Amino acid sequence: MKPAAFAWERPDSLPALLARLAEAPAGVKLIAGGQSLGPMLNLRLVEPTLILDITGIPELRDARVEGDTLVLGACVTHADVEDGRVPDLTGGALRRVAAAIAYRPVRNRGTHRGGVRPQPRGPALRRRGAGARRPQPAPPAPRPRPRAPRRVVRPRLIPSRPNAPETREC
Repeated sequence: MKPAAFAWERPDSLPALLARLAEAPAGVKLIAGGQSLGPMLNLRLVEPTLILDITGIPELRDARVEGDTLVLGACVTHADVEDGRVPDLTGGALRRVAAAIAYRPVRNRGTHRGGVRPQPRGPALRRRGAGARRPQPAPPAPRPRPRAPRRVVRPRLIPSRPNAPETREC
């Protein structure tokens, strides 16, 4: 199956993105790596009216150290971490974890802020209790709410590992 029609825009700055989000209609989605959203579009689990590609915003690719905390922007990829383009305050643990994620094409596109699981849709079932035999319909999924602009710019914070040994190969 292929996705329903949608508009695609790529803002080039954070102020442009925030302005576009403020005026955008309901049904707008943000895309960085596309590892989660792409398949959901193809299966028509989501049908946005507009997709905003945030990969062209330099502020969201930023990785910096503030005190003893690593601050990662929303568009930092797993490959950025694996290849050492991101400072590692964890004694190499962060790079080893990034290297173990899927395979290289996924790490090239996948971001550390991606992979948000959609709410169940359709005839999902749940059991009433341990050993229950008759499944009941799952409660209705909450209606999706527009993503607040602060969610776009909130970086991931990774604390340093005190007394972490230097990077070693596994």
